[in-house]
Amino acid sequence: MAQHRRFDLLTTKTSWIATLVVAFASVSSVTSMTFAAPPTLGNLPVRGLRIGSANTFAVEGAELGPGTRLLLPWPTATATLADGATPQRVVFTVTIPDEVPPGIYPVRVATKGGVSNTALVGVDRLEQKPYAPLVETLPVALHATIGGEQRLRVDFAGRKGEALAVDVESQRLGGGLRPVIRVYDAAGAQLAWSPPRVELAQDARLETKLPADGRYTVEVHDMLFRAAAPGFLRLKIGAFAYGSMVFPSGVSFGSKTPLEWIGGHLPPGTRTEFIAPAAGAVAGELPAPPPMSVVYSGHSPRLAVSDFPEVVELPNSTAAAGAPANTPAGQAGQAGQAAASSHGKSPLAISGRLSAPGEEDRLRIDVTPGSRLQFDVVARRQGSPLDGVLTLLGPAGNGLASGDDRPGTADPGVDFTVPEKMESLTISLRDLQRRGGADFTYRVVVRDLGQPLATATTDTDRWNVPAGGTVLVPFTVARQAYDGPIALEFAGLPANIQARGLTIAPGATQGLVSLTAAPSAEPVAVAGRWIARNAGGSATFAQPVLAADSPLFRLRPWGREEMTMAIAEPAVFTADWGPDAVDADQLPLGGKLSRTVVLRRAAPANGAPAAPPGAVRFRLVTTQPMPKKTVKENNKDVQKDDLDRALRLGGEPMTAALAAGAQAEQSLAVLVPGDLPAGPWSYAVLAELLGPDNKTVVATAATPTRTLATVKP
Repeated sequence: MAQHRRFDLLTTKTSWIATLVVAFASVSSVTSMTFAAPPTLGNLPVRGLRIGSANTFAVEGAELGPGTRLLLPWPTATATLADGATPQRVVFTVTIPDEVPPGIYPVRVATKGGVSNTALVGVDRLEQKPYAPLVETLPVALHATIGGEQRLRVDFAGRKGEALAVDVESQRLGGGLRPVIRVYDAAGAQLAWSPPRVELAQDARLETKLPADGRYTVEVHDMLFRAAAPGFLRLKIGAFAYGSMVFPSGVSFGSKTPLEWIGGHLPPGTRTEFIAPAAGAVAGELPAPPPMSVVYSGHSPRLAVSDFPEVVELPNSTAAAGAPANTPAGQAGQAGQAAASSHGKSPLAISGRLSAPGEEDRLRIDVTPGSRLQFDVVARRQGSPLDGVLTLLGPAGNGLASGDDRPGTADPGVDFTVPEKMESLTISLRDLQRRGGADFTYRVVVRDLGQPLATATTDTDRWNVPAGGTVLVPFTVARQAYDGPIALEFAGLPANIQARGLTIAPGATQGLVSLTAAPSAEPVAVAGRWIARNAGGSATFAQPVLAADSPLFRLRPWGREEMTMAIAEPAVFTADWGPDAVDADQLPLGGKLSRTVVLRRAAPANGAPAAPPGAVRFRLVTTQPMPKKTVKENNKDVQKDDLDRALRLGGEPMTAALAAGAQAEQSLAVLVPGDLPAGPWSYAVLAELLGPDNKTVVATAATPTRTLATVKP
């Protein structure tokens, strides 16, 4: 099959974020292949791409080589692999079309062994160059690595009155450097400096005007002169624009909203129009598309898109809650308050700013007596310097509750139960130090904790499914006022992958999905995302599943939704249920379920010598939360796993040595505790192929997920 690419727009994202499908040349048979591990991205000598130009883009890592594909998140970009590819290094010629908005984007590579981890790159119109001690033209983006006590110095010629921006991207790209920037004149006098800044995820940035014609020096070093690996950086020098925030920072589905840009080197009053997805899409956060009329560089501000009213509070005005942010009703009034109408009850969000020092915003909303509400302030998380103090006031101005910093953020919040007979309250918000200004923006989100909702997370953002093999995808669920079943789906699931266990049982807090690729499936990489929805009853919700948090998401929270699934070349080692596993099975309380697992180990490829035989051991993976018991240790009560009350395998089953090209069957007993709560429960068996020492795991394989209910024996 000829190589091809297909791009499909995600209806739940803005029009310039696409789903990428990369297919590879087909293979004739299992025995004609060389088995390979998934590729790994390591160092990128240049972590930037220039829009509208052909870029030389090198990737260093492992399991690369001829046939490596670069996965890019734009439908019209091209990436051509250069000759000379090795398993440790490949080079691409990448062309980014003019219509791509500047920002920080994820890239991956894919081979027949699967898809790699993610790396972040800066994309803009700056010239991208390896580090040099002297630059002739500005603006420019220089790429380098700093370790330990190293200092990086760059000289350039400047003119009197020239506006200069210097920006170091390291933390924002997943690096470990905490940079400090200093600018010196020709005499060595320091003109400006910047430490790591919270709003830049501990990166540094400064602006200054040059006092005279002459030579200037930019110096960069780690804050503690102990740069943590990886200490890579992207140093940008010159006149370029960036945006710290947009206002408002939240919009509703189906709205068309002008966004005010807050940041450096942008013309005053810079605005862009954002057209939100239509109603019915999945709510979440998106990167605000930056203005295309300036030389923009840097991360995109976060923009919330919600399925509830988004209200704008303006200085000395009253905004009618529930009115779209761009309508006169949403921008009219007086007294510095946002007053909610009877249609402005939770869920509701209000975007505002403390525009002057000493200002306190008071935002009145309607409430339902007895309801339990959550008030969440988003300020520091969106780049605002606001150190918020949140207070809830009653109709008479009396204090009802106050909120401090939430876990993991400097933004305040509070959960509050509305007293009986109370039908309105006021949200008071001020800065701790009574500061204010155009950049002291915030978004207050009010949610009803009595509304049904469920959110799910998973431990990774990529899955490599070998042809003929199975991988397991565990999910953890947090429920809010909803105990019903939850349906999981992966947008863009390839037709030749069968997913099982897609329904999380009522009340369950864990899910276990298996992905099994057809034996004849061709290698392919698909970008998409998991969605969790209600699967019954009158509740209606849809939430994106989030990957485990990582530094890559510091200023890109939407990145936690970006998942990749790949079909890799056929598996070396597979496991499947035997013919005695039927859908009519049930879990006998206090008894055991006897089942057979069939193991297959592939023959050596292309006449290669056979790997030594190895035994296989087994463990059970289930959706049952591990029961706990209290035991005494050193006269203290300690919580321990209670294995006797867990679904588990009987004994310590292990096969005899399994040779390459061989097949074996193993009988297993699933022990069912007598007090196991009513199901259904999902489970699978994970098989580990061991090396000659019977300890080292050479390969793993999993059976598909099975979901069974409990029954009295």
